[in-house]
Amino acid sequence: MGTTQSDEFGRGTVVAANDASVVASVHTIGDVLDLHVDVAGGHIAPNARADVVSELFELPAVKMSRRLHAAFPIGDYELVLQLQGRCVSLHTRAAGATCLIEAELPGCNE
Repeated sequence: MGTTQSDEFGRGTVVAANDASVVASVHTIGDVLDLHVDVAGGHIAPNARADVVSELFELPAVKMSRRLHAAFPIGDYELVLQLQGRCVSLHTRAAGATCLIEAELPGCNE
């Protein structure tokens, strides 16, 4: 597993696989969660992406959010699948070498 750091508002950074191969940062604006994922080149430990998503969804800011905006390297299908499993609806689009996602989260009261 990775390490999680968060501030008093529940925003945070998650590093998975203890080697910084996948780093995700989250910030909230109102009920919108803004997620950015950086994936290092080369070998990435198995389940590193899944670990990052699991840890992210444990942050208080994520639990209180209703919508998700995400950006990560295009072609990272594992991240799309991990996010899709946790969202009510999910839409993707390409922007250069980046995959942009807009999704609806289940929310804190459901």
